Amino acid sequence: IAQYHWSPVFFMSDIVDAERGGKLRTSPEERGYVRHCPSKLGDLLPWYNCFYVLDYLMIIVIAIALISLRAYKPTEANVDALDRLPEDVILEYYNFEAGDELWTSGREYALWIGIPITGFILAQIWVWSLHDFHNAILGYIQSWIMTAFFVELFKRIFGFLRPDYLERIDEYDDDSDTEFRDARMSFPSGHAASGMATLFFFSLYLLGKLRPFDEKAGDGFLFQFVMIISPTVVCLYMSATRITEFQHFFSVKP
Repeated sequence: IAQYHWSPVFFMSDIVDAERGGKLRTSPEERGYVRHCPSKLGDLLPWYNCFYVLDYLMIIVIAIALISLRAYKPTEANVDALDRLPEDVILEYYNFEAGDELWTSGREYALWIGIPITGFILAQIWVWSLHDFHNAILGYIQSWIMTAFFVELFKRIFGFLRPDYLERIDEYDDDSDTEFRDARMSFPSGHAASGMATLFFFSLYLLGKLRPFDEKAGDGFLFQFVMIISPTVVCLYMSATRITEFQHFFSVKP
C-alpha cells in the first residue's frame, strides 16, 4: 500500500464496504482512481500525480495574495503607547539604538535558499530520485510561501513597535517610507519565521533521509543527529540575533 501516492481525498465508502464483509479496495485501480497523467508525461514520469498541478496553482494564488497584502500599510498597533505610558517606560522599551543588522543585504537569503537547495541537490548523490527532488522543492516552496503570507498578515494586524521605534520615527517621519512603516511591524519576526519554514524544513528532510532511528539504516550515529539539527541551530541563532540587534522583543512589551 505504501508504494502508492494518492490524493488527500479519503474514500469512506471503501471502509464501509470492508466493514460489511466486502474487500477493502487498496490500489488506485481498484478505487477507480487514475494516478498518472494520461499523456507522454505519465510515461516519462511514472510517479507524477496530476494533483500536483493543483499544488502549483495554490502556490501561485498564495504568491499573488502575498504581493497584494504587502501593498497595505501596517496597523497603528501600539502607537498610542507613546501617549498612554509613562516617559520612563517608553524610554526603557522603545529607545534602543538602531545599529547595523547582521542579516541584511541578502545574507539571510543565502541561508534560507542556499543551505536547503544545496542539501536537496547533494542528497541526490545517494537518493538519485527525481520524485524525491521534486517533492523536496515543492514542499520547501509551500512551507516558505505559506509562512510568509501569515507573517505579513499578522504584522499588519498586530504589528507592535520595535525596540528602536523612537530612533526610527525621529529619522523617518513619512508614513509612506518603508523604514517608518517597518518600525510598527515587530511581531511576528519575519527572519525567525522564514528560518523555521526553510531551515527547519530541511532538518525534517534530513531526518527522513538519514533515518537515525531505523536499525536498517544505521545505529543512530552522532554525526547523523548533528547533521539533522544543524540547520535548525542556524535558524535559532539568526532569531536570537534579531533580539540582540533590538529588532524584536523576547516577549511582548507594553
